[in-house]
Amino acid sequence: MSELSPYFRTVATIINADVVGYSRLMNADERATLMLYKERLTAIERCVLMHGGRIFGEAGDNFMVEFARPSEALLCALDIQARMATANIERRAAGHPEMQFRLGLNLGWVLSDGERLFGDDVNIAERIQKFAEPGGVALSNAVYVQVSDKLELPFVSLGQQSLRNIALPVEVLTLEPGVALPERSVEERKPVNGAPISIEEGAATEGPVVAVIPFTMEDNHSDISYLGEAIASDILRGLWRSRWLMTISDASSSLFRTSNRSIGEIGARLGASYVVSGEIARANRHLRIGVRLMAVDSGETIWSRQFRSHVDTVMNLQDRIAVEVTAHLSSSLGLAEQNRATVRGVEDLETWQLVHRGQWHMSRRSRSDVEMARELFEKALEASRDASEPLLALAWWYFWQAWLTHGGPRAVSYLDRVVSLCTRAMLIDAVDARPHAYFGMVEIMRNRPNRALENLREAVRLNRSFWMAHSAMGSAFLQRGEPETALPHLSEAARLNPADQMMFHNWGEIAAARYFSGDIDGAIEAASRSSDLAPGYWYAGLVDRAARLERGTPEDLA
Repeated sequence: MSELSPYFRTVATIINADVVGYSRLMNADERATLMLYKERLTAIERCVLMHGGRIFGEAGDNFMVEFARPSEALLCALDIQARMATANIERRAAGHPEMQFRLGLNLGWVLSDGERLFGDDVNIAERIQKFAEPGGVALSNAVYVQVSDKLELPFVSLGQQSLRNIALPVEVLTLEPGVALPERSVEERKPVNGAPISIEEGAATEGPVVAVIPFTMEDNHSDISYLGEAIASDILRGLWRSRWLMTISDASSSLFRTSNRSIGEIGARLGASYVVSGEIARANRHLRIGVRLMAVDSGETIWSRQFRSHVDTVMNLQDRIAVEVTAHLSSSLGLAEQNRATVRGVEDLETWQLVHRGQWHMSRRSRSDVEMARELFEKALEASRDASEPLLALAWWYFWQAWLTHGGPRAVSYLDRVVSLCTRAMLIDAVDARPHAYFGMVEIMRNRPNRALENLREAVRLNRSFWMAHSAMGSAFLQRGEPETALPHLSEAARLNPADQMMFHNWGEIAAARYFSGDIDGAIEAASRSSDLAPGYWYAGLVDRAARLERGTPEDLA
């Protein structure tokens, strides 16, 4: 069996930065130039992190930055140039040499090993940078298409440009030095580097907002006093990776660490729709960790769960608990939002509610409901062309149709539509796990498990609590003829989301994996669980029949 590639394909926006006249500056004073460059790089790195980017590929006077969102990359580029201009005014006043940067931006498909990015689209960013004025920004048309309707800036087109070692010409646009950063504070933007947003009291947001407050300790145990905040922080970042949820930063939530206010009051003060809270109790060397999700407006507890652990192993379980809680919370929140969207007329729904109303209809699975879901998703997309949620909702709709008609003449066109919609979604937000997972599922349908696994591995890296990606990885390994490897992934999916209606497929895959691994009784048990969720699922019935014939007991052969 062929090995998986260490690289995966993803979409990224790249900033290439280069110091203007670096050789001249070094020739004049090497030590002073190097110290100044390190100082500037430190300031730039802080700016990059604040905007949700990541510096990579530093070499001499050149470095690159990766962003998931094109608009955030451009805002960061303008912020960098504004900060560098201010710093140069101070140096000019003191009679010291200035240090200016040229910045080039490009958006496209790249190869990644988790640290560095490779490919033509990375190289294009480096070539484009040379078209920028000192202190200015140059960008490809691929970036411009994604940002022009979001950021009103004075772009100037230089037309199609032939770039060294790049096969096709690229349209290059520029922003001259001194272009002001649009008036939109960093606190109002949702970062893309894993840090949730800070929302001021009373701020309006689109979609549900979740706060996770530090878990309380029933007694004072100094050796594990850190645990309440540590688990809450892990859950918070896991929820953020779900992408469709807005989350309150732990810096804001931690203000209520020792508050006597009710959960409802805390949620209202934070501007949250939902609050996750919990408590940790200790008896000798054992811990009981309780978690609950509450709706702020109704005061209703939507979901709760208890975990037990030994004190000596809690460090090992902390991450596992956070992943499982995140998966359950995401599922419960999704159902809660779907139910909320059904109590209003369709004509009154906004983009967010349209998507969740559509998902509610999808869950009913009747022909008329599924068609209504498509209409709602398309209406949501028409209302918000630059939002990824309607794109991904429609992608799932078309995948479901392809799965239902597997092998039929329309399946190919359905899958092509999934790829198109997911590609558009990735151009908007490249660190959302769902497009990667859907790409992988398409490859499974096309009987290309190795390609599927490359995409699914990236989906799990981006969001470890995404049960669907784990389930699809199990299916891909089954397709490769590796049932023993498939089982842990399928079992993880069942652990993360045991109550979802779509689990009928996962249990059918578990049944097959157990059957081909020689666990006949386990296969029958899993097939039964699949049939309980979807009595008409033919695949579970097929595996069940094969397993019973294999076992050959009289009641099975009757």
